[in-house]
Amino acid sequence: MLRRCERARRLALALALGPALLAACTSALPAHGSADYVDDAAITTHIKAQMVQEQLPSAAQIRVQTLHGSVLLRGQAQSPAEKERAEIIARTTPQVREVRSLLTSPPAPAATP
Repeated sequence: MLRRCERARRLALALALGPALLAACTSALPAHGSADYVDDAAITTHIKAQMVQEQLPSAAQIRVQTLHGSVLLRGQAQSPAEKERAEIIARTTPQVREVRSLLTSPPAPAATP
Protein backbone atom coordinates (compact mmCIF):
# COMPACT_ATOMS: atom_id res chain seq x y z
CA MET A 1 0.00 0.00 0.00
CA LEU A 2 2.83 2.36 0.85
CA ARG A 3 4.45 1.67 -2.51
CA ARG A 4 1.25 2.56 -4.35
CA CYS A 5 0.97 5.85 -2.47
CA GLU A 6 4.60 6.66 -3.22
CA ARG A 7 4.16 5.84 -6.92
CA ALA A 8 0.98 7.88 -7.08
CA ARG A 9 2.74 10.83 -5.44
CA ARG A 10 5.66 10.62 -7.87
CA LEU A 11 3.29 10.37 -10.81
CA ALA A 12 1.33 13.39 -9.61
CA LEU A 13 4.56 15.35 -9.15
CA ALA A 14 5.79 14.38 -12.62
CA LEU A 15 2.46 15.37 -14.18
CA ALA A 16 2.48 18.68 -12.34
CA LEU A 17 6.09 19.61 -13.07
CA GLY A 18 6.47 17.98 -16.49
CA PRO A 19 4.89 20.76 -18.59
CA ALA A 20 6.82 23.46 -16.72
CA LEU A 21 10.14 21.66 -17.21
CA LEU A 22 9.35 21.02 -20.86
CA ALA A 23 8.47 24.66 -21.44
CA ALA A 24 11.69 25.79 -19.76
CA CYS A 25 13.80 23.46 -21.88
CA THR A 26 12.17 24.34 -25.17
CA SER A 27 12.33 28.08 -24.54
CA ALA A 28 16.10 27.79 -24.23
CA LEU A 29 16.33 26.27 -27.72
CA PRO A 30 16.45 28.52 -30.77
CA ALA A 31 13.13 28.88 -32.53
CA HIS A 32 13.14 26.85 -35.72
CA GLY A 33 9.62 25.76 -36.52
CA SER A 34 8.44 23.65 -39.40
CA ALA A 35 7.76 26.79 -41.45
CA ASP A 36 11.46 27.70 -41.12
CA TYR A 37 12.47 24.26 -42.37
CA VAL A 38 10.16 24.65 -45.36
CA ASP A 39 11.57 28.12 -46.09
CA ASP A 40 15.15 26.85 -45.81
CA ALA A 41 14.41 23.93 -48.11
CA ALA A 42 12.70 26.25 -50.59
CA ILE A 43 15.70 28.61 -50.57
CA THR A 44 18.13 25.74 -51.16
CA THR A 45 15.98 24.33 -53.96
CA HIS A 46 15.60 27.74 -55.59
CA ILE A 47 19.37 28.37 -55.57
CA LYS A 48 20.21 24.92 -57.01
CA ALA A 49 17.50 25.23 -59.68
CA GLN A 50 18.78 28.66 -60.68
CA MET A 51 22.32 27.29 -61.01
CA VAL A 52 21.07 24.51 -63.27
CA GLN A 53 18.88 26.89 -65.28
CA GLU A 54 21.86 29.18 -65.88
CA GLN A 55 23.84 26.09 -66.88
CA LEU A 56 26.70 26.56 -64.43
CA PRO A 57 29.07 23.71 -65.31
CA SER A 58 29.77 22.93 -61.64
CA ALA A 59 26.16 23.12 -60.41
CA ALA A 60 26.29 19.46 -59.32
CA GLN A 61 29.54 19.98 -57.40
CA ILE A 62 28.35 23.04 -55.49
CA ARG A 63 26.67 22.15 -52.21
CA VAL A 64 24.07 24.56 -50.82
CA GLN A 65 23.00 24.49 -47.17
CA THR A 66 20.46 26.87 -45.66
CA LEU A 67 19.69 27.45 -41.99
CA HIS A 68 17.46 30.30 -40.79
CA GLY A 69 17.88 32.01 -44.16
CA SER A 70 21.68 31.91 -43.99
CA VAL A 71 23.18 30.14 -47.00
CA LEU A 72 26.48 28.27 -47.06
CA LEU A 73 28.04 27.44 -50.42
CA ARG A 74 30.73 24.74 -50.57
CA GLY A 75 32.49 22.90 -53.35
CA GLN A 76 34.56 23.50 -56.44
CA ALA A 77 33.67 25.92 -59.23
CA GLN A 78 35.41 25.58 -62.59
CA SER A 79 36.41 29.23 -62.75
CA PRO A 80 36.45 32.42 -60.67
CA ALA A 81 33.60 33.74 -62.84
CA GLU A 82 31.48 30.69 -62.10
CA LYS A 83 32.24 31.01 -58.38
CA GLU A 84 31.16 34.65 -58.46
CA ARG A 85 27.98 33.80 -60.41
CA ALA A 86 26.99 31.12 -57.86
CA GLU A 87 27.47 33.62 -55.03
CA ILE A 88 25.35 36.23 -56.86
CA ILE A 89 22.58 33.69 -57.43
CA ALA A 90 22.54 32.89 -53.71
CA ARG A 91 22.62 36.55 -52.63
CA THR A 92 19.77 37.58 -54.92
CA THR A 93 17.48 34.73 -53.89
CA PRO A 94 14.40 35.93 -51.96
CA GLN A 95 14.45 35.39 -48.16
CA VAL A 96 18.24 34.95 -48.01
CA ARG A 97 19.65 36.87 -45.05
CA GLU A 98 23.35 36.18 -45.63
CA VAL A 99 25.64 34.12 -47.82
CA ARG A 100 28.89 32.48 -46.73
CA SER A 101 30.94 31.07 -49.54
CA LEU A 102 33.58 28.41 -49.09
CA LEU A 103 33.68 27.82 -52.83
CA THR A 104 37.07 27.28 -54.41
CA SER A 105 38.12 27.72 -58.00
CA PRO A 106 41.33 27.45 -59.96
CA PRO A 107 43.15 30.75 -60.42
CA ALA A 108 42.19 32.82 -63.42
CA PRO A 109 44.50 32.26 -66.39
CA ALA A 110 47.20 34.85 -66.77
CA ALA A 111 46.72 37.31 -69.58
CA THR A 112 49.07 36.76 -72.48
CA PRO A 113 50.61 39.83 -74.09
